[in-house]
Amino acid sequence: MLLEQACWLLALGFALNAGYAALHYSFGFGEAYFLPGPEDRFSDLVKVALSFKDYTAGLAATSEFQAWPAVYKDYLLHNPYRGIEGLATGRLTHLHHPPLSQLSFTLCAMLITFGKSATGVLWLWFGLYAAGVAWLAKTYRKCTTEKRPSVVPLLILCFASYPALLVFARANYHAGFASILIAVFLVSCFGQRKVSWPAILALALAMNFRPVALVFVLAIPLVVGWRRSVVPVLAAIALAGAILLAALVAENAIYPDYDLHSFLQGLDNYRKLYIVGPNGDAGNASLWALIKNGARMSGTLAFYHDELYRLFIALSIFAIFLSWRSLQAGTNPTQAGPLVLVTLYVLLSPVCAEYHLLVCVAPLAILSLQQNAAPLEAKVVFWASVLMLVPKNYIFVDGLSVQTLLNPLVLLIALLLLQPARQAEPEKDSGAITR
Repeated sequence: MLLEQACWLLALGFALNAGYAALHYSFGFGEAYFLPGPEDRFSDLVKVALSFKDYTAGLAATSEFQAWPAVYKDYLLHNPYRGIEGLATGRLTHLHHPPLSQLSFTLCAMLITFGKSATGVLWLWFGLYAAGVAWLAKTYRKCTTEKRPSVVPLLILCFASYPALLVFARANYHAGFASILIAVFLVSCFGQRKVSWPAILALALAMNFRPVALVFVLAIPLVVGWRRSVVPVLAAIALAGAILLAALVAENAIYPDYDLHSFLQGLDNYRKLYIVGPNGDAGNASLWALIKNGARMSGTLAFYHDELYRLFIALSIFAIFLSWRSLQAGTNPTQAGPLVLVTLYVLLSPVCAEYHLLVCVAPLAILSLQQNAAPLEAKVVFWASVLMLVPKNYIFVDGLSVQTLLNPLVLLIALLLLQPARQAEPEKDSGAITR
């Protein structure tokens, strides 16, 4: 029932956004969209893959290239991503990705070159994403005692929510797949009240696509206690490290320009362009976006640029403190735990693009598995998660959507509301659905 309600609210959010876009255009204010335009179609996969000139250099001379969509031709001929030659000049390169992501991009470049088309690679990644969603649905079913539980609402959230549509529009399947893997881990742990090896594998893979996912190892002591968490926590970190090392060795073997040194240099260039610079401001949902974009929209960015870093550190410490209190205030932290961990994951990443908000499917799914949850706490988890999954990009100031302020604000407010919620209401047991 709860997931069905989330789907109806999702539909309402899309309807409101579509209505606003129609009125915006009708009254002469121009076109308004909540998804990227055709000039960025599938860019986060195809554009990056086509930047590997060692493999794609001869594509423009093939007859198949002439039939490519114009946007793909532009990706190949005017690609903004540089290789190792861009490190010294401070340009954006494709070398800032973690080893497993980098390996997948290199393999995609090889497949596009071999097939003279990007279509196969796009379908391959969509199939991998769909397999991840199927894994999540199977895990969800294991966590309920219903004889025939419906996973249709969960599938709708995974395929038709705002972050999911962003994943498909930009083909950022790395972000989408990582979010689904995190959801598999959280639903498995909190839903079954234990830590399984498949769940550990899901988290280890997610950490290799998105290293900041390390924060979710905190779910293990929340579920099984600190003493029993030592082995699974170490196992998750060790497995993630093994995958990282294997991917690094494999990538260096097929693309020698990528090694630890070039990765760190590429990451530094990315930091200067996307965190210090303006490239990562649009579509960012992190605490840094709230601070930096708020200053930019108010016209004070140039005057208080240095102070913004101190404010980010202070607010990050405050968010961590609120998270700690919300998990310590009750005897059963598993009710608020998923949302608290997701909030830390989103807020503390300097650049957290909105497609990463797909991870908010997990707190909703876990909440739907619990019975007798504290009413106020359940409302906070439900509404905060739903608001992350619906589009809210109506108003733009200086080219930035106010949504970049609303998303982190909603999560911060949720943390604040969870403080009295966990202290004022008696803790009740939660378990699998029995209806």
